[in-house]
Amino acid sequence: MYLDVQYRQRQKAGEELCGDSIAVHRGDDETVLVLADGLGSGVKANILATLTQKIALTLVKAHLPIEEVVETIAATLPTCKVRNLAYSTFTIIRTAADGATELVEFDNPPVFFYRDGLLHDLPRQERRVGALTLQQTAFTLREGDVLVVVSDGVTHAGIGGREPLGWRWEPIARHLEVLVSHDLEAEEVADNLLEAADGLYQGNVGDDTSLMVIKCRPYREVTLAVGPPRQERDDTVMATRLAAADGTKIVCGGTTAKLIARELNRTLEVDLSVDARDMPPPGKIAGIDLVTEGVITIMHAIDALDAVRLHKPRVQVHDVHYLYGRPAKQAAFALARPAAPTPENPAETLARYLRLADRVTLLLGCALNPAHQNPELPMHLGLKFHLVDHLAQKLRARGKTVEVVTYD
Repeated sequence: MYLDVQYRQRQKAGEELCGDSIAVHRGDDETVLVLADGLGSGVKANILATLTQKIALTLVKAHLPIEEVVETIAATLPTCKVRNLAYSTFTIIRTAADGATELVEFDNPPVFFYRDGLLHDLPRQERRVGALTLQQTAFTLREGDVLVVVSDGVTHAGIGGREPLGWRWEPIARHLEVLVSHDLEAEEVADNLLEAADGLYQGNVGDDTSLMVIKCRPYREVTLAVGPPRQERDDTVMATRLAAADGTKIVCGGTTAKLIARELNRTLEVDLSVDARDMPPPGKIAGIDLVTEGVITIMHAIDALDAVRLHKPRVQVHDVHYLYGRPAKQAAFALARPAAPTPENPAETLARYLRLADRVTLLLGCALNPAHQNPELPMHLGLKFHLVDHLAQKLRARGKTVEVVTYD
């Protein structure tokens, strides 16, 4: 089981920094998540929130009991003497590899928990640690569960404007239930929730707004072979590794596709049923999920990576009464029914596979293609190598684990 964690933030209008801080740590045996909300806004709030999450993350990673973590935070952060409030609120989640989870909340909106697409209550226990009153619970996550953590900038969305009392927890919970019940990706839920909060603020964010969506789902792997090895003896090694890989298998490059088909004793065919749109058509090899041309397709896939559609349709809430938690005369919500999507070209399909992956293994053959490189130039300056390096960097920036295996 993999915890897909996606988070989004907006700083208060007129401020350069967000007064909330989010941290995600993935260890060998656990995942630790922290959302801290500094009192006020701007630089001061950002410093206090960052300090809180740094302390929490460091101590939780060191496997200290939650009580000691909270005591350290309480002893480190001062209390506002004017408002008699702690300088930072926080939510801490620690999940072990088997799904066993500890949740500690201090003055942040309660975490939303969904199982089988429905909202469920978590059995919270109130505890007093020093001067702080905490809500603490222990439970076990399983595949399909979704947790949503928000700062009060989400529950306050629209306050004093379109929604005098703010969006509030209960309407947000119903809004999320619509999204979660349609099995959307974590990033789709996060984007939709942030857009809804932005809409209530009407472009003038009145409070630092942060949210984190955690979806428990199967781990996704992609193995992509691009370019033939320089030494023929490595042809079998590359093809065997690709065939034995878990998850999605992809081949980029005509010469590479011929090599893989030959080594695996399979037939390579051109797939003319796909509208390639200004690029070479894809191919077909039994047991390989996607076969494309090389350099041109990878270039287009890098460009499409940030904008490509995911595999689920976008869900949008249209009924403003539902959004604000008021009674509605008709259906509580409506799903956006977009027109039939334009068929993907090979680059968009490649980008979507990579976008949805958690781990990407790039099998990079180092044979030189004279069409892409001056033979007199160093090998690492070749177009293929530059593109693969750029793709790896972009995937890592999205939080993917990327391994580049070279065959030279």
